[in-house]
Formats: sequence, C-alpha cells, structure tokens
Amino acid sequence: TSPSRAKYILAQLYILLSGGLTILFLLGCAYAALEKNYFVMDFALTLAAATCIIFVVMLFIKVRLVAKYPTLKHYAGASLRMLLKK
Repeated sequence: TSPSRAKYILAQLYILLSGGLTILFLLGCAYAALEKNYFVMDFALTLAAATCIIFVVMLFIKVRLVAKYPTLKHYAGASLRMLLKK
C-alpha cells in the first residue's frame, strides 16, 4: 500500500525534524541561561515547548497510522533510509 507507506515515511520525517528542532532549541535555551540572557532563554524555551508538542502529536499520529494499517507494522523497526530505498 503505497499511500499508507508514504504517510508513514512523512510521519517519520516530521518526527525526526521536530525532535531535532526541540533539541536545538533546548541547547539554545541552556546557552542563553549561561549567558544570563533571559529574553532569549524565554524565547528559546517557548520554541522548544512548541516543537515538543509537535513531536508528541506526530508520535500519536504514527501510532494511530500503524494501528489503522497493520501492513506497516513490519516497517516500525526499519530505519528511514531503509524505507526510502524500497
């Protein structure tokens, strides 16, 4: 089922992107705290919270997608590179 596999790959990409952005914003927040720049720290923490919410929502979507399309269960352990090759 190609459309369901495409949805799964897109969910994986969004999870990877939002997780990376969350880590980046948390690192920026920690650096701003060390520099005692509270305005930037507050801004970075707000962005980190927003991307963390997106991350959790995408994980929920991925779980629901695998539950709806049982054929995707064997993709669950596959890496993103392996999914894109097929």
